[in-house]
Amino acid sequence: MKKYKSITNSMRHVCLIDIKKETSRNTTLPIRLLQTSNTKNHAGRNLSGRITVFTKCKKHKRLYRIIDNKRINKNVPGVVYSIEYDPNRSSFISLIAYNNNITCYILSVYNVKVGDKLMSYDSPPSEDQLCYRPGDNNRLIYIHTGVVIHNVEYLPEHGGIFVRSAGTYGKIIKKYTKINKILIELPSKIRFFTSIFSFATIGVVSNKFYKNRVIGKAGRNRWLGKKSTVRGVAMNPVDHPHGGGEGKKSNPSWKRSPWGKILVKHNRRRIFL
Repeated sequence: MKKYKSITNSMRHVCLIDIKKETSRNTTLPIRLLQTSNTKNHAGRNLSGRITVFTKCKKHKRLYRIIDNKRINKNVPGVVYSIEYDPNRSSFISLIAYNNNITCYILSVYNVKVGDKLMSYDSPPSEDQLCYRPGDNNRLIYIHTGVVIHNVEYLPEHGGIFVRSAGTYGKIIKKYTKINKILIELPSKIRFFTSIFSFATIGVVSNKFYKNRVIGKAGRNRWLGKKSTVRGVAMNPVDHPHGGGEGKKSNPSWKRSPWGKILVKHNRRRIFL
């Protein structure tokens, strides 16, 4: 973490990740081929110019790095060439150079440094290999219970969709071979099932101190494209059905949307009547 001098009031409590110490970039490879232009930011407005998403705003332009969540290069040794910052996600990314002259980006793993070797398997480990290294990828059926994993697939060979944020990980609890399911537990004690033939990566996602950062001011969130949300009870009656009243009025019995539709909780989701 990096603390800043309190030159201004907004910088008094700022504490951010020291990217220069955590990353090591080498620009000799053509990494530009692994980047694409991001979609245009409409700041929450539709084609007619009306605001339809009230929590979005203009943000800095950034290029999207193509991440290989499927780990397509199977049984090919690779080396971590560089660890880079990605503005589109909370974790860092690693540039992998394989022996077949193919390069790709993957999610960086905690305690994996430049020059470390890793590989993506599609078979049980050999007798010479006693255990997996952080960053190795294989099917869940070939990974022992109790191992810490991330980038877990829901359907086999569809790409990892679970446990991809900075500092997150999952643990294999039990395998149910009769129904081809496997039970995975998160640090929050939440458990979920996935296919036993899905792929997962060994280790913890990098940048685990991301949750300790302090942005210091609301303007930094505006740079990221986030806009503040105003409560309905703080508005006037003309602006929201919850608005108005003397002092701090309690919440109404029926929750309503800004357009007067009654909101009902159903299956942990909010639907309109």
